[in-house]
Amino acid sequence: MKVIKYLIVAIAVVTFAGCDAWNDVKNIDVGERNKNLYELLAANPDVSTFVKALDATGYAEKLSAEMNYTVFAPSNSAIVNLNLTDTQALTEWVQNFISEQIVYANAEGAFDIGNILMLNGKYVSTNGNRVSGVPVSQWNISSQNGVLHIIDGVIEERMNIWQYLQTLENEPVVDFITSFSEMVMDMDRSVQTGVNSDGRPVYDTIWTYRNTLIDSSPLADELGASTFLLLDESGLDALKVKYAKYFTQKDNLQMTTDIIKEITADMILPYKKIEADGRYLNNSGVLVDVNIGDIVESYTASNGIVYKITAADVKMYQNKIKPLVIEAEDFVASWPDAWQTRPRNWASGGRDVMLKSRTRHSYDRIETIFYNDTLRSVAGNDSIVVRDSIRITDVNNLYSFNYRSENEWPGANTLGEPNAYISYNPRMYSTSYKIYWKAYDDNAEKVHVDTFGVAMYFYQKMYISFPGEVPLDRNSANVITGNFSSNTIMAAAMTAGENVETQLVRYSASNSNTVYPNSYVLVQPTSAEDAYGSGSTLICPSFGLATFFVSNTTIAQFTHADGNIQAYLQASKGSNAPGMIFLDYIRLEPQVDPND
Repeated sequence: MKVIKYLIVAIAVVTFAGCDAWNDVKNIDVGERNKNLYELLAANPDVSTFVKALDATGYAEKLSAEMNYTVFAPSNSAIVNLNLTDTQALTEWVQNFISEQIVYANAEGAFDIGNILMLNGKYVSTNGNRVSGVPVSQWNISSQNGVLHIIDGVIEERMNIWQYLQTLENEPVVDFITSFSEMVMDMDRSVQTGVNSDGRPVYDTIWTYRNTLIDSSPLADELGASTFLLLDESGLDALKVKYAKYFTQKDNLQMTTDIIKEITADMILPYKKIEADGRYLNNSGVLVDVNIGDIVESYTASNGIVYKITAADVKMYQNKIKPLVIEAEDFVASWPDAWQTRPRNWASGGRDVMLKSRTRHSYDRIETIFYNDTLRSVAGNDSIVVRDSIRITDVNNLYSFNYRSENEWPGANTLGEPNAYISYNPRMYSTSYKIYWKAYDDNAEKVHVDTFGVAMYFYQKMYISFPGEVPLDRNSANVITGNFSSNTIMAAAMTAGENVETQLVRYSASNSNTVYPNSYVLVQPTSAEDAYGSGSTLICPSFGLATFFVSNTTIAQFTHADGNIQAYLQASKGSNAPGMIFLDYIRLEPQVDPND
Protein backbone atom coordinates (compact mmCIF):
# COMPACT_ATOMS: atom_id res chain seq x y z
CA MET A 1 0.00 0.00 0.00
CA LYS A 2 2.86 2.34 0.79
CA VAL A 3 4.31 2.04 -2.72
CA ILE A 4 0.89 2.83 -4.16
CA LYS A 5 0.83 5.97 -2.04
CA TYR A 6 4.24 6.95 -3.39
CA LEU A 7 3.07 6.27 -6.95
CA ILE A 8 -0.10 8.32 -6.57
CA VAL A 9 1.78 11.27 -5.15
CA ALA A 10 4.56 11.02 -7.72
CA ILE A 11 2.21 10.69 -10.69
CA ALA A 12 0.30 13.74 -9.48
CA VAL A 13 3.57 15.63 -9.49
CA VAL A 14 4.34 14.36 -13.03
CA THR A 15 1.28 16.19 -14.29
CA PHE A 16 2.92 19.48 -13.36
CA ALA A 17 6.64 18.73 -13.36
CA GLY A 18 7.31 16.54 -16.39
CA CYS A 19 9.88 13.79 -16.96
CA ASP A 20 12.16 14.36 -13.96
CA ALA A 21 9.37 13.41 -11.55
CA TRP A 22 8.72 10.18 -13.46
CA ASN A 23 12.37 9.26 -13.06
CA ASP A 24 11.94 9.73 -9.31
CA VAL A 25 9.08 7.22 -9.36
CA LYS A 26 11.30 4.70 -11.10
CA ASN A 27 13.97 5.26 -8.47
CA ILE A 28 11.47 4.66 -5.68
CA ASP A 29 9.99 1.50 -7.16
CA VAL A 30 12.39 -0.43 -9.41
CA GLY A 31 11.06 -3.97 -8.98
CA GLU A 32 9.42 -6.61 -11.13
CA ARG A 33 5.90 -7.08 -9.87
CA ASN A 34 5.35 -10.21 -11.91
CA LYS A 35 7.77 -12.11 -9.64
CA ASN A 36 7.69 -12.98 -5.97
CA LEU A 37 10.53 -12.19 -3.58
CA TYR A 38 12.22 -15.56 -3.89
CA GLU A 39 12.13 -15.39 -7.70
CA LEU A 40 13.72 -11.93 -7.59
CA LEU A 41 16.46 -13.19 -5.28
CA ALA A 42 17.10 -16.37 -7.25
CA ALA A 43 17.46 -14.33 -10.45
CA ASN A 44 20.13 -12.09 -8.89
CA PRO A 45 23.61 -13.74 -8.96
CA ASP A 46 24.99 -11.16 -6.49
CA VAL A 47 22.96 -12.75 -3.65
CA SER A 48 23.25 -16.43 -4.58
CA THR A 49 24.79 -17.39 -1.22
CA PHE A 50 21.84 -15.86 0.61
CA VAL A 51 19.50 -17.82 -1.71
CA LYS A 52 21.26 -21.03 -0.65
CA ALA A 53 20.56 -20.13 2.95
CA LEU A 54 16.88 -19.61 2.10
CA ASP A 55 16.76 -23.02 0.39
CA ALA A 56 18.35 -24.74 3.40
CA THR A 57 16.01 -23.23 5.97
CA GLY A 58 12.62 -23.39 4.26
CA TYR A 59 12.42 -19.66 3.71
CA ALA A 60 12.47 -20.15 -0.06
CA GLU A 61 8.89 -21.40 0.24
CA LYS A 62 7.89 -18.65 2.67
CA LEU A 63 9.16 -15.90 0.35
CA SER A 64 7.28 -17.52 -2.54
CA ALA A 65 3.94 -17.42 -0.72
CA GLU A 66 1.39 -14.58 -0.57
CA MET A 67 2.61 -13.23 2.76
CA ASN A 68 4.28 -9.82 2.36
CA TYR A 69 7.87 -9.26 3.54
CA THR A 70 10.78 -6.85 3.38
CA VAL A 71 14.10 -8.60 2.73
CA PHE A 72 17.57 -7.14 3.32
CA ALA A 73 19.73 -9.51 1.29
CA PRO A 74 23.51 -9.41 1.91
CA SER A 75 25.72 -9.56 -1.16
CA ASN A 76 27.89 -12.62 -1.71
CA SER A 77 31.04 -10.72 -0.81
CA ALA A 78 29.62 -9.95 2.65
CA ILE A 79 28.98 -13.62 3.59
CA VAL A 80 31.88 -15.52 2.08
CA ASN A 81 32.34 -17.70 5.17
CA LEU A 82 28.67 -18.41 5.87
CA ASN A 83 28.13 -21.89 7.38
CA LEU A 84 25.31 -23.54 5.44
CA THR A 85 25.39 -26.85 7.33
CA ASP A 86 24.02 -25.85 10.78
CA THR A 87 20.35 -25.54 9.86
CA GLN A 88 19.14 -24.31 13.25
CA ALA A 89 21.74 -21.57 13.53
CA LEU A 90 21.25 -20.70 9.85
CA THR A 91 17.48 -20.35 10.35
CA GLU A 92 17.99 -17.89 13.21
CA TRP A 93 20.52 -16.04 11.06
CA VAL A 94 18.14 -15.75 8.08
CA GLN A 95 15.36 -14.40 10.30
CA ASN A 96 17.57 -11.42 11.12
CA PHE A 97 17.30 -10.22 7.48
CA ILE A 98 13.53 -10.54 6.95
CA SER A 99 10.69 -8.40 8.31
CA GLU A 100 6.92 -8.60 8.05
CA GLN A 101 6.88 -4.80 7.89
CA ILE A 102 6.85 -3.31 4.38
CA VAL A 103 9.66 -0.76 4.43
CA TYR A 104 10.54 1.49 1.47
CA ALA A 105 13.38 3.97 1.22
CA ASN A 106 13.08 7.34 -0.51
CA ALA A 107 14.58 8.11 -3.90
CA GLU A 108 18.03 8.55 -2.32
CA GLY A 109 17.85 5.25 -0.45
CA ALA A 110 17.22 6.77 3.00
CA PHE A 111 14.65 5.21 5.34
CA ASP A 112 12.10 7.24 7.29
CA ILE A 113 11.52 4.57 9.96
CA GLY A 114 13.77 4.40 13.01
CA ASN A 115 13.50 0.70 13.91
CA ILE A 116 12.43 -2.35 11.94
CA LEU A 117 11.18 -5.52 13.64
CA MET A 118 12.75 -8.63 12.10
CA LEU A 119 11.37 -12.18 12.17
CA ASN A 120 13.68 -13.18 15.03
CA GLY A 121 12.02 -10.59 17.27
CA LYS A 122 14.97 -8.20 17.10
CA TYR A 123 14.74 -4.57 16.06
CA VAL A 124 17.33 -3.18 13.67
CA SER A 125 17.90 0.53 13.44
CA THR A 126 18.13 2.69 10.33
CA ASN A 127 20.18 5.81 9.81
CA GLY A 128 19.91 7.40 6.39
CA ASN A 129 20.72 4.71 3.83
CA ARG A 130 22.16 2.32 6.41
CA VAL A 131 20.48 -0.53 8.22
CA SER A 132 22.12 -1.48 11.52
CA GLY A 133 25.16 0.41 10.26
CA VAL A 134 25.32 -1.54 7.00
CA PRO A 135 25.07 0.47 3.73
CA VAL A 136 22.25 -0.32 1.30
CA SER A 137 23.52 -0.57 -2.28
CA GLN A 138 20.18 -1.25 -4.05
CA TRP A 139 16.78 -0.41 -2.67
CA ASN A 140 13.04 -0.63 -3.33
CA ILE A 141 13.13 -3.68 -5.60
CA SER A 142 9.41 -4.44 -5.53
CA SER A 143 7.74 -7.81 -6.10
CA GLN A 144 4.38 -9.50 -5.92
CA ASN A 145 4.71 -9.99 -2.17
CA GLY A 146 7.01 -7.33 -0.80
CA VAL A 147 10.18 -5.37 -1.35
CA LEU A 148 13.88 -6.29 -1.58
CA HIS A 149 16.94 -4.25 -0.56
CA ILE A 150 20.54 -5.36 -1.27
CA ILE A 151 23.04 -4.55 1.50
CA ASP A 152 26.84 -4.54 1.47
CA GLY A 153 27.37 -6.23 4.79
CA VAL A 154 25.82 -8.36 7.51
CA ILE A 155 23.18 -7.27 9.99
CA GLU A 156 24.87 -8.45 13.13
CA GLU A 157 22.59 -10.47 15.38
CA ARG A 158 23.18 -9.34 18.91
CA MET A 159 21.67 -10.53 22.16
CA ASN A 160 19.59 -8.08 24.12
CA ILE A 161 20.80 -7.08 27.57
CA TRP A 162 18.87 -9.80 29.39
CA GLN A 163 19.93 -12.51 26.95
CA TYR A 164 23.55 -11.48 27.40
CA LEU A 165 23.29 -11.42 31.18
CA GLN A 166 22.02 -15.01 31.16
CA THR A 167 25.23 -16.16 29.47
CA LEU A 168 27.32 -14.94 32.43
CA GLU A 169 28.31 -17.08 35.39
CA ASN A 170 29.07 -16.20 39.01
CA GLU A 171 27.37 -12.82 38.78
CA PRO A 172 25.29 -12.19 41.96
CA VAL A 173 23.08 -9.56 40.31
CA VAL A 174 22.24 -11.94 37.45
CA ASP A 175 21.54 -14.78 39.90
CA PHE A 176 19.21 -12.45 41.80
CA ILE A 177 17.27 -11.46 38.67
CA THR A 178 17.04 -15.10 37.59
CA SER A 179 15.47 -16.03 40.95
CA PHE A 180 12.31 -14.21 39.84
CA SER A 181 11.74 -16.65 36.95
CA GLU A 182 8.67 -18.86 37.19
CA MET A 183 6.63 -21.17 34.98
CA VAL A 184 3.28 -19.75 33.97
CA MET A 185 0.50 -20.84 31.68
CA ASP A 186 0.71 -19.46 28.15
CA MET A 187 -2.90 -18.43 27.62
CA ASP A 188 -2.38 -17.61 23.93
CA ARG A 189 -1.08 -21.08 23.06
CA SER A 190 -3.02 -23.22 25.53
CA VAL A 191 -6.20 -24.81 24.11
CA GLN A 192 -9.39 -25.28 26.11
CA THR A 193 -10.45 -28.94 26.00
CA GLY A 194 -13.58 -28.77 28.13
CA VAL A 195 -14.90 -27.86 31.58
CA ASN A 196 -14.55 -29.60 34.94
CA SER A 197 -17.28 -30.55 37.41
CA ASP A 198 -17.26 -27.00 38.83
CA GLY A 199 -17.91 -25.53 35.39
CA ARG A 200 -14.40 -24.14 35.07
CA PRO A 201 -12.47 -24.45 31.80
CA VAL A 202 -9.90 -27.23 31.37
CA TYR A 203 -6.90 -26.57 29.13
CA ASP A 204 -4.32 -28.52 27.23
CA THR A 205 -1.78 -26.33 28.97
CA ILE A 206 1.38 -25.03 27.43
CA TRP A 207 3.79 -23.64 30.00
CA THR A 208 6.32 -20.89 29.52
CA TYR A 209 8.91 -19.14 31.67
CA ARG A 210 8.24 -15.64 32.89
CA ASN A 211 10.44 -13.36 34.96
CA THR A 212 8.45 -10.79 36.90
CA LEU A 213 11.49 -8.60 37.58
CA ILE A 214 12.47 -8.48 33.91
CA ASP A 215 8.86 -7.81 32.91
CA SER A 216 8.98 -4.57 34.90
CA SER A 217 12.33 -3.46 33.44
CA PRO A 218 13.55 -2.52 29.94
CA LEU A 219 16.42 -5.04 29.91
CA ALA A 220 14.62 -7.42 27.53
CA ASP A 221 12.78 -4.72 25.57
CA GLU A 222 14.08 -4.89 22.01
CA LEU A 223 12.50 -1.59 21.08
CA GLY A 224 14.03 0.34 23.96
CA ALA A 225 17.66 1.31 24.52
CA SER A 226 19.30 1.17 27.95
CA THR A 227 22.66 1.23 29.66
CA PHE A 228 23.04 -1.33 32.43
CA LEU A 229 25.73 -1.17 35.10
CA LEU A 230 26.43 -4.75 36.16
CA LEU A 231 27.99 -4.59 39.63
CA ASP A 232 30.32 -7.34 40.72
CA GLU A 233 30.02 -8.86 44.18
CA SER A 234 32.18 -6.27 45.95
CA GLY A 235 30.37 -3.34 44.33
CA LEU A 236 26.99 -4.83 45.18
CA ASP A 237 27.96 -5.50 48.80
CA ALA A 238 29.15 -1.92 49.29
CA LEU A 239 25.81 -0.51 48.15
CA LYS A 240 23.86 -3.06 50.20
CA VAL A 241 25.49 -1.71 53.36
CA LYS A 242 24.66 1.87 52.39
CA TYR A 243 21.05 1.13 51.45
CA ALA A 244 20.40 -0.94 54.59
CA LYS A 245 20.26 2.17 56.80
CA TYR A 246 17.20 3.47 54.92
CA PHE A 247 15.56 0.14 53.96
CA THR A 248 15.26 -1.43 57.42
CA GLN A 249 12.52 -4.05 57.78
CA LYS A 250 11.50 -6.63 60.38
CA ASP A 251 11.87 -9.45 57.86
CA ASN A 252 15.60 -9.63 57.08
CA LEU A 253 15.09 -11.78 53.99
CA GLN A 254 12.53 -9.38 52.56
CA MET A 255 14.79 -6.48 53.46
CA THR A 256 17.71 -8.00 51.54
CA THR A 257 15.46 -8.73 48.56
CA ASP A 258 14.11 -5.18 48.46
CA ILE A 259 17.59 -3.68 48.77
CA ILE A 260 19.04 -5.69 45.88
CA LYS A 261 15.93 -4.98 43.82
CA GLU A 262 16.37 -1.25 44.43
CA ILE A 263 20.09 -1.37 43.59
CA THR A 264 19.45 -3.36 40.40
CA ALA A 265 16.81 -0.87 39.26
CA ASP A 266 19.12 2.04 40.08
CA MET A 267 21.78 0.62 37.76
CA ILE A 268 19.48 0.88 34.69
CA LEU A 269 20.10 4.12 32.78
CA PRO A 270 18.72 5.55 29.55
CA TYR A 271 21.07 4.56 26.74
CA LYS A 272 24.35 6.41 26.96
CA LYS A 273 27.96 5.45 26.37
CA ILE A 274 30.00 6.09 29.49
CA GLU A 275 33.28 7.59 28.40
CA ALA A 276 34.18 9.78 31.40
CA ASP A 277 33.77 10.02 35.16
CA GLY A 278 30.48 11.60 36.11
CA ARG A 279 26.97 11.45 37.56
CA TYR A 280 24.57 9.64 35.26
CA LEU A 281 20.78 9.87 35.52
CA ASN A 282 19.00 6.53 35.78
CA ASN A 283 15.48 5.62 34.64
CA SER A 284 14.05 6.60 38.05
CA GLY A 285 15.51 10.10 38.06
CA VAL A 286 18.31 9.15 40.47
CA LEU A 287 21.93 10.13 39.79
CA VAL A 288 24.52 7.34 39.82
CA ASP A 289 28.19 8.17 40.31
CA VAL A 290 30.48 6.26 37.94
CA ASN A 291 34.26 6.32 37.62
CA ILE A 292 35.49 5.19 34.23
CA GLY A 293 38.35 3.32 35.91
CA ASP A 294 35.86 0.98 37.61
CA ILE A 295 34.57 -0.36 34.26
CA VAL A 296 36.29 -3.66 33.42
CA GLU A 297 34.32 -4.82 30.38
CA SER A 298 31.44 -3.83 28.10
CA TYR A 299 29.05 -5.52 25.68
CA THR A 300 27.01 -3.82 22.97
CA ALA A 301 23.58 -5.44 22.97
CA SER A 302 20.73 -5.19 20.51
CA ASN A 303 18.93 -2.86 22.92
CA GLY A 304 21.77 -0.99 24.58
CA ILE A 305 25.05 -1.59 26.33
CA VAL A 306 26.23 -3.46 29.44
CA TYR A 307 29.15 -2.26 31.55
CA LYS A 308 30.65 -4.73 34.00
CA ILE A 309 31.74 -2.52 36.87
CA THR A 310 33.46 -2.98 40.23
CA ALA A 311 31.86 0.00 41.99
CA ALA A 312 29.21 2.69 41.64
CA ASP A 313 27.74 5.08 44.18
CA VAL A 314 24.26 6.47 44.78
CA LYS A 315 23.86 9.47 47.07
CA MET A 316 20.88 9.15 49.40
CA TYR A 317 20.55 12.81 50.37
CA GLN A 318 18.25 14.76 48.03
CA ASN A 319 18.86 12.11 45.35
CA LYS A 320 17.74 8.55 46.08
CA ILE A 321 15.57 9.81 48.95
CA LYS A 322 13.77 13.00 47.97
CA PRO A 323 10.95 15.06 49.50
CA LEU A 324 7.56 13.65 48.62
CA VAL A 325 4.46 15.70 47.83
CA ILE A 326 1.17 13.81 48.02
CA GLU A 327 -1.64 15.60 46.24
CA ALA A 328 -4.83 15.47 48.28
CA GLU A 329 -6.87 14.31 45.30
CA ASP A 330 -4.66 11.21 44.93
CA PHE A 331 -6.28 9.45 47.89
CA VAL A 332 -6.68 5.67 47.91
CA ALA A 333 -9.75 5.46 50.16
CA SER A 334 -12.14 7.70 52.08
CA TRP A 335 -15.10 7.61 54.43
CA PRO A 336 -17.89 8.68 54.33
CA ASP A 337 -19.06 9.60 50.82
CA ALA A 338 -19.10 13.32 51.57
CA TRP A 339 -15.66 14.18 50.19
CA GLN A 340 -15.39 16.55 47.27
CA THR A 341 -12.44 17.19 44.94
CA ARG A 342 -12.59 20.88 44.10
CA PRO A 343 -10.91 22.74 41.21
CA ARG A 344 -8.93 25.61 42.71
CA ASN A 345 -6.44 27.73 40.76
CA TRP A 346 -4.43 28.39 43.93
CA ALA A 347 -4.07 24.70 44.77
CA SER A 348 -1.10 22.48 44.07
CA GLY A 349 -2.04 20.49 40.97
CA GLY A 350 -5.08 22.73 40.50
CA ARG A 351 -7.30 20.82 42.95
CA ASP A 352 -7.88 20.30 46.64
CA VAL A 353 -10.16 18.03 48.65
CA MET A 354 -12.80 19.00 51.19
CA LEU A 355 -15.06 17.05 53.50
CA LYS A 356 -18.46 18.55 52.81
CA SER A 357 -20.18 17.46 56.02
CA ARG A 358 -23.91 18.07 56.44
CA THR A 359 -26.20 20.18 54.29
CA ARG A 360 -27.45 22.33 57.17
CA HIS A 361 -25.63 24.38 59.74
CA SER A 362 -27.86 24.03 62.82
CA TYR A 363 -25.53 21.61 64.58
CA ASP A 364 -26.80 21.99 68.14
CA ARG A 365 -23.23 21.49 69.30
CA ILE A 366 -22.72 21.10 73.02
CA GLU A 367 -19.57 22.47 74.64
CA THR A 368 -18.90 21.24 78.12
CA ILE A 369 -16.69 23.83 79.79
CA PHE A 370 -15.03 23.83 83.20
CA TYR A 371 -14.85 27.52 84.13
CA ASN A 372 -13.58 28.43 87.60
CA ASP A 373 -14.19 24.81 88.57
CA THR A 374 -17.83 25.11 87.51
CA LEU A 375 -19.26 22.83 84.84
CA ARG A 376 -21.19 24.80 82.22
CA SER A 377 -22.73 23.82 78.90
CA VAL A 378 -22.89 26.18 75.96
CA ALA A 379 -24.91 25.53 72.80
CA GLY A 380 -23.22 26.29 69.51
CA ASN A 381 -23.47 25.74 65.78
CA ASP A 382 -19.93 24.98 64.63
CA SER A 383 -17.47 22.15 64.33
CA ILE A 384 -14.28 22.18 66.37
CA VAL A 385 -13.02 25.71 66.71
CA VAL A 386 -10.77 27.25 69.30
CA ARG A 387 -10.33 30.92 70.17
CA ASP A 388 -7.09 31.36 72.06
CA SER A 389 -6.17 34.88 70.95
CA ILE A 390 -8.66 36.52 73.30
CA ARG A 391 -8.69 35.91 77.02
CA ILE A 392 -12.00 34.30 77.76
CA THR A 393 -14.05 36.11 80.39
CA ASP A 394 -17.60 35.42 79.32
CA VAL A 395 -18.40 31.78 78.58
CA ASN A 396 -21.67 32.76 76.95
CA ASN A 397 -19.74 34.36 74.07
CA LEU A 398 -17.55 31.33 73.45
CA TYR A 399 -17.39 29.71 70.02
CA SER A 400 -20.33 31.56 68.49
CA PHE A 401 -19.50 30.82 64.85
CA ASN A 402 -21.74 30.41 61.83
CA TYR A 403 -20.34 27.29 60.18
CA ARG A 404 -21.67 27.92 56.68
CA SER A 405 -24.87 28.84 54.93
CA GLU A 406 -27.68 26.31 54.76
CA ASN A 407 -27.50 25.77 51.00
CA GLU A 408 -23.75 26.06 50.51
CA TRP A 409 -23.48 22.43 49.32
CA PRO A 410 -26.90 21.58 47.85
CA GLY A 411 -27.40 17.93 47.09
CA ALA A 412 -24.91 16.67 49.65
CA ASN A 413 -26.86 14.54 52.06
CA THR A 414 -24.84 12.59 54.58
CA LEU A 415 -25.07 12.56 58.34
CA GLY A 416 -21.38 11.86 58.82
CA GLU A 417 -19.84 10.44 62.00
CA PRO A 418 -16.70 10.97 64.07
CA ASN A 419 -13.37 10.01 62.54
CA ALA A 420 -14.20 10.66 58.94
CA TYR A 421 -10.97 10.11 57.02
CA ILE A 422 -9.23 10.21 53.69
CA SER A 423 -6.39 7.75 53.14
CA TYR A 424 -2.95 7.67 51.45
CA ASN A 425 -0.20 5.07 51.08
CA PRO A 426 3.14 6.89 50.75
CA ARG A 427 6.40 4.97 50.41
CA MET A 428 8.58 5.82 53.40
CA TYR A 429 12.19 5.03 54.27
CA SER A 430 13.58 4.10 57.67
CA THR A 431 14.58 7.62 58.62
CA SER A 432 13.08 10.59 60.41
CA TYR A 433 10.60 12.94 58.73
CA LYS A 434 9.08 16.34 59.10
CA ILE A 435 5.53 16.49 57.78
CA TYR A 436 3.69 19.50 56.37
CA TRP A 437 0.37 20.06 54.71
CA LYS A 438 -1.72 22.84 53.29
CA ALA A 439 -5.28 22.87 54.62
CA TYR A 440 -6.78 26.07 53.25
CA ASP A 441 -10.27 26.95 54.42
CA ASP A 442 -11.13 29.43 51.67
CA ASN A 443 -14.58 30.14 53.12
CA ALA A 444 -13.34 32.49 55.86
CA GLU A 445 -14.55 35.61 54.10
CA LYS A 446 -18.06 34.13 53.90
CA VAL A 447 -19.07 32.49 57.15
CA HIS A 448 -16.10 31.04 58.99
CA VAL A 449 -15.73 33.98 61.38
CA ASP A 450 -17.04 34.63 64.86
CA THR A 451 -19.20 37.46 66.12
CA PHE A 452 -16.06 39.60 66.51
CA GLY A 453 -15.00 38.98 62.88
CA VAL A 454 -12.17 36.67 63.93
CA ALA A 455 -11.50 33.76 61.59
CA MET A 456 -12.18 30.23 62.76
CA TYR A 457 -9.29 28.30 64.29
CA PHE A 458 -9.59 24.62 63.42
CA TYR A 459 -7.68 21.38 63.93
CA GLN A 460 -7.07 18.30 61.79
CA LYS A 461 -5.38 15.05 62.74
CA MET A 462 -3.22 12.54 60.90
CA TYR A 463 -3.27 8.91 61.94
CA ILE A 464 -0.21 6.93 60.79
CA SER A 465 0.63 3.24 60.63
CA PHE A 466 4.20 2.58 59.57
CA PRO A 467 5.35 0.11 56.90
CA GLY A 468 5.18 -3.50 58.05
CA GLU A 469 2.62 -2.74 60.76
CA VAL A 470 -1.12 -3.46 60.82
CA PRO A 471 -2.68 -0.83 58.52
CA LEU A 472 -5.02 1.80 59.92
CA ASP A 473 -8.67 0.84 60.08
CA ARG A 474 -11.93 2.40 61.20
CA ASN A 475 -14.05 -0.11 63.08
CA SER A 476 -17.80 -0.33 63.61
CA ALA A 477 -17.51 1.66 66.85
CA ASN A 478 -16.19 4.67 64.92
CA VAL A 479 -12.69 4.13 66.33
CA ILE A 480 -9.64 4.40 64.08
CA THR A 481 -7.18 1.71 65.08
CA GLY A 482 -3.54 1.12 64.23
CA ASN A 483 -2.07 4.55 64.99
CA PHE A 484 1.66 4.30 65.70
CA SER A 485 1.16 5.64 69.24
CA SER A 486 -1.58 5.05 71.79
CA ASN A 487 -1.24 8.44 73.47
CA THR A 488 0.05 10.83 70.81
CA ILE A 489 -1.10 11.81 67.36
CA MET A 490 0.14 14.08 64.59
CA ALA A 491 -2.02 17.16 64.22
CA ALA A 492 -1.97 20.81 63.23
CA ALA A 493 -4.00 23.93 63.88
CA MET A 494 -5.00 26.19 60.97
CA THR A 495 -6.74 29.53 60.68
CA ALA A 496 -9.54 29.90 58.16
CA GLY A 497 -8.62 32.16 55.27
CA GLU A 498 -4.85 31.60 55.58
CA ASN A 499 -3.42 29.96 52.46
CA VAL A 500 -0.21 28.77 54.11
CA GLU A 501 1.63 25.51 54.64
CA THR A 502 1.42 24.17 58.21
CA GLN A 503 3.79 21.78 59.97
CA LEU A 504 2.29 18.85 61.84
CA VAL A 505 3.48 18.17 65.39
CA ARG A 506 2.91 15.49 67.99
CA TYR A 507 -0.03 16.16 70.30
CA SER A 508 -0.63 14.34 73.50
CA ALA A 509 -4.00 12.68 73.06
CA SER A 510 -6.41 10.44 74.86
CA ASN A 511 -8.42 7.69 73.22
CA SER A 512 -10.06 6.60 76.47
CA ASN A 513 -11.94 9.73 77.46
CA THR A 514 -14.94 8.69 79.52
CA VAL A 515 -17.24 11.29 77.97
CA TYR A 516 -16.22 10.86 74.33
CA PRO A 517 -14.49 7.47 73.97
CA ASN A 518 -14.77 7.19 70.19
CA SER A 519 -12.09 9.63 69.14
CA TYR A 520 -8.58 10.71 70.07
CA VAL A 521 -8.89 13.83 72.18
CA LEU A 522 -6.16 16.36 71.48
CA VAL A 523 -4.74 17.68 74.72
CA GLN A 524 -1.74 19.80 73.82
CA PRO A 525 1.43 19.76 71.73
CA THR A 526 4.08 17.61 73.34
CA SER A 527 7.85 17.47 73.11
CA ALA A 528 8.11 14.16 74.95
CA GLU A 529 10.53 11.84 73.19
CA ASP A 530 9.99 8.18 72.38
CA ALA A 531 11.07 5.66 69.73
CA TYR A 532 9.11 7.63 67.10
CA GLY A 533 10.81 10.97 67.76
CA SER A 534 9.42 14.05 69.43
CA GLY A 535 7.69 17.31 68.61
CA SER A 536 7.75 17.93 64.88
CA THR A 537 10.19 15.08 64.09
CA LEU A 538 8.65 11.69 63.35
CA ILE A 539 10.89 8.63 63.04
CA CYS A 540 9.74 5.99 60.58
CA PRO A 541 11.24 2.68 61.78
CA SER A 542 10.96 0.71 58.53
CA PHE A 543 10.85 0.93 54.75
CA GLY A 544 7.73 0.32 52.68
CA LEU A 545 4.21 1.60 52.24
CA ALA A 546 2.75 3.46 55.19
CA THR A 547 -0.91 4.32 55.73
CA PHE A 548 -2.07 7.86 56.46
CA PHE A 549 -5.57 8.84 57.52
CA VAL A 550 -6.31 12.57 57.50
CA SER A 551 -9.18 12.95 59.92
CA ASN A 552 -11.30 15.61 61.55
CA THR A 553 -11.20 16.56 65.19
CA THR A 554 -14.73 16.22 66.45
CA ILE A 555 -13.60 16.36 70.05
CA ALA A 556 -10.87 18.48 71.59
CA GLN A 557 -9.76 19.10 75.12
CA PHE A 558 -7.71 22.20 75.91
CA THR A 559 -6.54 23.94 79.06
CA HIS A 560 -6.26 27.72 78.73
CA ALA A 561 -3.17 29.61 79.75
CA ASP A 562 -4.85 30.93 82.90
CA GLY A 563 -5.43 27.35 83.99
CA ASN A 564 -9.08 28.00 84.76
CA ILE A 565 -10.78 26.79 81.62
CA GLN A 566 -10.79 23.27 80.27
CA ALA A 567 -13.06 22.72 77.27
CA TYR A 568 -14.40 19.58 75.65
CA LEU A 569 -15.85 20.44 72.25
CA GLN A 570 -18.33 18.07 70.66
CA ALA A 571 -19.30 18.80 67.07
CA SER A 572 -23.04 18.56 66.66
CA LYS A 573 -25.71 15.92 67.07
CA GLY A 574 -23.81 13.72 69.45
CA SER A 575 -21.72 11.42 67.26
CA ASN A 576 -23.31 12.25 63.92
CA ALA A 577 -21.27 15.10 62.45
CA PRO A 578 -17.67 14.86 61.38
CA GLY A 579 -16.80 18.53 60.96
CA MET A 580 -15.24 19.99 57.87
CA ILE A 581 -11.75 19.10 56.52
CA PHE A 582 -9.67 20.90 53.92
CA LEU A 583 -6.58 19.41 52.27
CA ASP A 584 -4.47 20.61 49.34
CA TYR A 585 -1.39 18.41 49.74
CA ILE A 586 0.83 16.60 52.23
CA ARG A 587 4.60 17.10 52.03
CA LEU A 588 7.08 14.67 53.56
CA GLU A 589 10.60 15.92 54.21
CA PRO A 590 12.95 13.00 54.93
CA GLN A 591 15.76 13.98 57.31
CA VAL A 592 18.64 12.20 55.56
CA ASP A 593 22.27 12.55 56.56
CA PRO A 594 23.81 14.92 53.94
CA ASN A 595 26.92 12.72 53.94
CA ASP A 596 25.00 9.64 52.81
